[in-house]
Amino acid sequence: MTDTLDPLSWPVSRLGEAMDALARRSGLAPRVLWQMCTTRLNVAMVAPSMGILGGQAVQAARLLRSWRDDPDVHAWLVPINPEPPAGLRWTTKVKYLRTVATQAFYWPSLVRELRRADVVHVFSASYFSFLLAPLPAVLIARLLGKPVVMNYRSGEAPDHLKRSAIARATLRSVEQNAVPSRFLHEVFAGFGIRSEIIPNIVDVERFRFRRRERLHPRVLSTRNFESLYNL
Repeated sequence: MTDTLDPLSWPVSRLGEAMDALARRSGLAPRVLWQMCTTRLNVAMVAPSMGILGGQAVQAARLLRSWRDDPDVHAWLVPINPEPPAGLRWTTKVKYLRTVATQAFYWPSLVRELRRADVVHVFSASYFSFLLAPLPAVLIARLLGKPVVMNYRSGEAPDHLKRSAIARATLRSVEQNAVPSRFLHEVFAGFGIRSEIIPNIVDVERFRFRRRERLHPRVLSTRNFESLYNL
């Protein structure tokens, strides 16, 4: 009798055993895995919109663009900075009130949007922003029984994780942590937190080779020119 590597030819009992083994390794429920393998995967991307221009917003936008025509994945943005109705947009210009107004619209949007997702992909920074954006998304996803991928990207991770028991517990509780660098991978490992390195996406269509007969100096900055980055 010959064995085959084609799962479609396996008996149902063997498929069940394989899915159970994969579930144990991934930490996902077998029901979720079966759904992911047999239907289009619905991914709710919780991240800043381009209204908060930065690394998280850019990477989230590029991921969504890459999945736009994917037959296996349907992904959409759940912005952490939802725009209030026209009559309340003035609140976004008032310090502190802006935060209160954003949270008032953010939490209901999480309940509404995460309900129809198979997987919740959450972008995260550190310190107070972690409590305002990623933490609510993880809590709502847990209440709805949705698996979470945490995409953590902050160079302040060593201090943040040292200071915040909430952050450490949250990162340990999600199904998978994604980090963009070996530095963050090693920081997470130092706190006993699992992570996978997923490098940043580069839009190669924006960079074209051009032969230069004469070289001229150029300044390239990978940060916004804001005072907090101290460029």
